[in-house]
Amino acid sequence: MKSFLLASLLALEPALFAADPPGTPPPPVVSYRLSEIVKSRTPGGEMGSALSALVTVQGERARLESERPLPRSSVRVVLSGEKGLTFLDLTEKLAAAGTREDFQALFQGRAGAEPGTAANAYREVAASIERDGAGKPVDGRTSTRYRVQISYILRTLTPGRVQHVKSEIKGTIETLDLDAARSPFDDLSRLFLVRGDVREAVDRELAKVKGLPVAVALEAVSEMSAEVMAVPGGGAPDTEPAQPPLKSTRTVTRKLTALSVREGKAQSPALFDVPEDFHDRGLDRLLGGASPVLR
Repeated sequence: MKSFLLASLLALEPALFAADPPGTPPPPVVSYRLSEIVKSRTPGGEMGSALSALVTVQGERARLESERPLPRSSVRVVLSGEKGLTFLDLTEKLAAAGTREDFQALFQGRAGAEPGTAANAYREVAASIERDGAGKPVDGRTSTRYRVQISYILRTLTPGRVQHVKSEIKGTIETLDLDAARSPFDDLSRLFLVRGDVREAVDRELAKVKGLPVAVALEAVSEMSAEVMAVPGGGAPDTEPAQPPLKSTRTVTRKLTALSVREGKAQSPALFDVPEDFHDRGLDRLLGGASPVLR
């Protein structure tokens, strides 16, 4: 009898150990306060913009909630998930599906060809974003610093005139090794107001930046000069007094504060879902104001 019981237990042993393992715990919830300030000074005057938002991330889902509507829109909340981005108008209770490019366009406008006779070309494009030691500690965590150096010349040709804009962007990016906090809202590409060949070069360099960006400081300086060209057919060009280069500056400051990491069970999944009483609309319904074309 004892032999029979022992044999029975041995036969059941694989089944006992093959029982389903406990459920995988939900990923941690990471939240932080995002602040971005952009200031521009041009010969035509000064302007600026600011973004203050709460970002919450859990696994593949994320939520950005701004204190005021995002530029060029009535959007206050952007949700990120497996199907892309969803933009929410909290006042009108509207929801619209979108992409990362749509999110970036809120801040930069959409790139596109400008009608007319101007011909643009980028020259002497150089871009470098390299690791540069340790950055400032964040809540006891060690950060990594990257050094940014970008330069290029934009040449614009119009009948009888050629214009050169020489630009240089310098600054730093600091990141934390915190993969649980990563989301599409970390994309730094929208902080660089560039396009064309320069955009491609900057995006290649940004791919080197690893971790969660917690601090960014950029300064872009541009100098514009113009000269009159000879008129086809041998005519004399219009006379134009020599002008000193026109200088513009643009500074960008991005900072993360109130960084929090807590257990996933403490977060309600509804935070990342579109409320049931919201109505689906096209993204154009949530956009407002003219979106300038980047040059």
